[in-house]
Amino acid sequence: MDSVTAGLVGVCDGELTARQGLAGIAVLTDADQGDLARQVMPVLRDMVADGLLVR
Repeated sequence: MDSVTAGLVGVCDGELTARQGLAGIAVLTDADQGDLARQVMPVLRDMVADGLLVR
């Protein structure tokens, strides 16, 4: 798991949406939010399928 995905999973505590978490990470890393979303979506989908994250 890369650091962006780990950071996003770390903020997935029910207070922020994944989109809000990615927006914050994009600001902190000076990266494009769309690029980050494409990077983390496969892992997030797998985590939802495995029951580790909920929608």
